[in-house]
Amino acid sequence: MKAGLNLPGARIKPSQESSLLLGDLSSGISSLRSGSRVGRPLLVEEFTEAKSTNQRSRKLHPFFLPTGWRFGIALCAILAAVILLVNVIILAWSVTNYQMVGGVCTVFSGNCETAKKFSTWLHLCINILSSVLLGASNYCMQCLTSPTREAIDRAHSKRKWLSIGIPNFRNLPWIGWKKVVLWTLLAGSSVPLHLLWNSAVFDELAANSYVVGLFTEDFLHGGPAYVGAYQQFFNSIRENATNPKMVHNLTNTACINGYSSSPFVSSLGNVILIAHGKNDTNAFLNEVYVNPADSTLSFSWICPLDSHVEAFSGNCNPASQTKHASTWAPLDPSLRLGYETSIDTTVKYCLAEARNSDCHLGIAPFILVVVVICNFTKLLCFLLVLYLGTRTPLHQNPLVTIGDAIESFLNNPDPHMEGRALITKNIATKSPSLAFTSPSHPTYPICFTGKQLCWYRAVSWPRWLACLIPSIILIIVGPIFVNVFSYPIQQNHSLIISSGFGRARPDELILSSEHHSLPSNSLLANTPQLLLSYIYLTYNSIFTSMLTTHEYVSFATNRRGLRVTSPKPNSFQRSQYYLSLPYKYSLPLLVGSALLHWLVSQSIFLIRVTMYDLSHRTDEIPALSAVGYSPLAIVISSTVGAALVIVILALGIFRRFNGKMPISAGCSAVIAAVCHPRISSQERSFDYRGGAMQNDGEEDGEGDTIILVEKEIQFGVAREYNEGARAIPITVTEGEMRVMHASLQSGNINPLQKGMFYA
Repeated sequence: MKAGLNLPGARIKPSQESSLLLGDLSSGISSLRSGSRVGRPLLVEEFTEAKSTNQRSRKLHPFFLPTGWRFGIALCAILAAVILLVNVIILAWSVTNYQMVGGVCTVFSGNCETAKKFSTWLHLCINILSSVLLGASNYCMQCLTSPTREAIDRAHSKRKWLSIGIPNFRNLPWIGWKKVVLWTLLAGSSVPLHLLWNSAVFDELAANSYVVGLFTEDFLHGGPAYVGAYQQFFNSIRENATNPKMVHNLTNTACINGYSSSPFVSSLGNVILIAHGKNDTNAFLNEVYVNPADSTLSFSWICPLDSHVEAFSGNCNPASQTKHASTWAPLDPSLRLGYETSIDTTVKYCLAEARNSDCHLGIAPFILVVVVICNFTKLLCFLLVLYLGTRTPLHQNPLVTIGDAIESFLNNPDPHMEGRALITKNIATKSPSLAFTSPSHPTYPICFTGKQLCWYRAVSWPRWLACLIPSIILIIVGPIFVNVFSYPIQQNHSLIISSGFGRARPDELILSSEHHSLPSNSLLANTPQLLLSYIYLTYNSIFTSMLTTHEYVSFATNRRGLRVTSPKPNSFQRSQYYLSLPYKYSLPLLVGSALLHWLVSQSIFLIRVTMYDLSHRTDEIPALSAVGYSPLAIVISSTVGAALVIVILALGIFRRFNGKMPISAGCSAVIAAVCHPRISSQERSFDYRGGAMQNDGEEDGEGDTIILVEKEIQFGVAREYNEGARAIPITVTEGEMRVMHASLQSGNINPLQKGMFYA
């Protein structure tokens, strides 16, 4: 067998390898003393240790669960089943224990602070569960888009490459219609979940219609007052004026704050404003009827006449009236023709009806039904993927990890990628005629620069932009929205903190006279949630690209076993339950996503409003829905989002790959190009058959043999042994250029030299 021949995986016995090592003991003794494992053959003791470790890890795996990537799918199915059970229980509990009115079940009535705490914790649980389902779906979708070796060979024959170990769309045309359907169902079922789930639980507020009357103090002492239609309501206040449980005597400041704390006033009802002036002929000066269902500016009456224009343009700030509470004159009688304008109409104090201030927590069963359907769809997809995976023939197993791909290409080198050891993803994309073997370009030597590239180079610019642009938009839109549309905050930014977390002030509600329905407002409130889910997937793909490439280029610095989904027993191969993103990255990313989803759910949220008439009876007007926003929560969400952007940019810019080899970024062509091992002269006595290097039929004491993909391998230049045990790089001559061959292989290797050409 001549040096330089491209050969697949090699199979030799541990005992034979040990004898070869002893034959070269003099040249390797220094490396053995130092403990270095770079550039030396495999020791039998190391193999035995790896073998026992592999066996222990297999014993720890539950016997009733599948192994490899199928174990991850089984875990996804279990999580989806548990979440589905939780949703079904909550749905059944709400519809069987509470009456449904207008499509809503009120499951709690009581103290507003308690209701808010329940709402906050329930939304936290919802966002944790939705993030878990999103992560499980992403895992399964990545498995579905993982190509088989057959698909890669077909793509390479057409000078196209596929992605390995990275979430992508590129592989969809190559994976078969069944997997495409499952992938589409998983992606599609995530959309309704994130558009509706957070609105399955919401705060219910009471909104009282009320009438405001401006009277002189004579009215309280029986003076004449010609009110008209609202006489009975004002008389009721006068009759109960001395009963603090029925009527509150409020200062001007308390009155302004009480009726401007929300456009939906729930703790107060009809109110009489007592003016300083007197009118012996008629104690009644003016009135206004407020129905919050008909007006989005129910507090506009608080503003004096000279600011009514500003009030109805949305620029009236009721809180500013408290600065001049002693001269507050909200209802000028000059608006009513025939009244004297010389009467002092500044308010002395207010008499306001006390109303029940309980808050409610509602559940929308129809939203939970949609959630259950989407949840069940995901569970069914997980089970179908698991079923298809268990019935897949061994030779059609998907290459899920980089290790799976390397194992396949070492066992059966791809002839389309021979002689192209240093091609990059960029070359494979932009110059396929050079990247793939052709009669005009049998080899493609490339000069090795030896640069250690930054992590961000493993991610394409379109992928970076697809992540950063939506992230930046989401970060800056919230604070800009608050500053532009909240007039009080424009005047005083300290109100951002005083507004509270997850609470809306009167000017912090998005109300529409045309769209009061629960579904339309649910979609509006949860649109940022859908965008946030997309951003999580892009973050995941970027981290996966960088970490997958980091794992790949590490073969240039350290001799390592392959991380595969199904490790061979008695080998250096290993397996983890993650695909490409280690837990120390994936778990914080998932936690950060759940936290941000929850913060956004407290930033913009659905509010359900039940109307009451002037007598505090449920109004004939149906309950309406609105969208509230919390400036404080928006600022916190934007801050956390900005921190995540800084983290991912810092990792990409400041971290460098340790190894000096082509960045794969999951490109199948790049991986295949480095998997053309060449065997040294010590291995030529063996017979190569069927893609594996066969021994003479002998086995070690336990019936084990070692093949190349089961050993520790490293990227470098193969060395063949002369009689003097002197290492000579395998080279070929390409015109006047000396080209060396680099590959992933075991045995003795040299590192690549800067300025040399390799193919």
